[in-house]
Amino acid sequence: MKLEDFLIPEDYSYLKKISQNSSENWFKNIYIYITGKCQLHCKHCYLGKRIDRGMVMPKEDVFNNLFFWKKIGGKKLCFLGGEPTLHPQFEEIVKYANKLNYEEITMDSNGQQIALEKLKNINSSYFNYIQISLDGGSASTNNKTRGKNTFDVAINTIKELRKRGFNIRIICTVNKYNIKDCLKILSIADDSGVSLVKYHIFSGIGTGKENTNLLIKPKKWIKFSNLLLKQKNKYKTKIQCQVAYGDITTEKLLSDQNYNGCLGRKLDRMSIFPNKKVYICSYLFDTNLNFAEVDLKNNKLLVNKGGSNEIDLFFSGIKNCDSCSFSDACFKGCQAEKLVNNFYPCIKYKGIYPVCRLWKAEI
Repeated sequence: MKLEDFLIPEDYSYLKKISQNSSENWFKNIYIYITGKCQLHCKHCYLGKRIDRGMVMPKEDVFNNLFFWKKIGGKKLCFLGGEPTLHPQFEEIVKYANKLNYEEITMDSNGQQIALEKLKNINSSYFNYIQISLDGGSASTNNKTRGKNTFDVAINTIKELRKRGFNIRIICTVNKYNIKDCLKILSIADDSGVSLVKYHIFSGIGTGKENTNLLIKPKKWIKFSNLLLKQKNKYKTKIQCQVAYGDITTEKLLSDQNYNGCLGRKLDRMSIFPNKKVYICSYLFDTNLNFAEVDLKNNKLLVNKGGSNEIDLFFSGIKNCDSCSFSDACFKGCQAEKLVNNFYPCIKYKGIYPVCRLWKAEI
């Protein structure tokens, strides 16, 4: 079957017309949220009320989704939650995914005890890597965000999984609590044999709406990003950074790494939830602007078009954008910033422009 067989003809034509990617490159990266359950309630969690509802995607739906997205173009697959290891059929799901021959299978986990227990019966070869969340370079900062004793448990999980041959990465969400000590994670990573540390900015969506005191202003984040650049070659562990904001000091970084604007316009990242809704941009998970819904019964992807949706938002421009001195660097910026924060950073902050939240720089 051809890709267009999985789309309503008018949807296929619509996407062909607007996408910055050829159709053979759509839907490459699949992020499947197999459960909303989580034993933690982190102050920054972008899933917000989904965690409270704790929906679980039935195993049959997970299997059908994995098969559907592989047929439609999926190459890289990531399991997420909540905490994905809390899914009652987690082991079966991972083993089934491996039978489908995705080019890459990964998982994001909070690294708590249940994760370690569930992975005892999973061979390390089943995952290209697992990303463990660690929100601070010490227990004092991490535990303020993630909860009591979570730091020590996550560190132990990382060490135990490394002993078993798993390729482990660390994700750190940077906030006002941990920004002064989160670089310590790089030493922890080196000591533990972690392959990469990825730094995200506290977003202010989901449960972050209840903890806006943790937000980092654009200038401070740019300063932190530039500090990360100075760590290059100091550690064995590779470093990535969610750039989020730019100014005159970041233009070379963006140019050198071929940044060309909103990744949502490429249609190659799909986040699928238990309620069958599909989003492209994680910054919009709190909204109803989902990209599509999956009709597994009829093997169709039903694109949400007309009215308010992600695609229209991605392709809209900021007023006076073309006359801005940074337009060649930001490529019309991040439209979600206005929706989430009710202002454009490039208008509120002099000399600052937004960078796609999905794009990460290699340090």
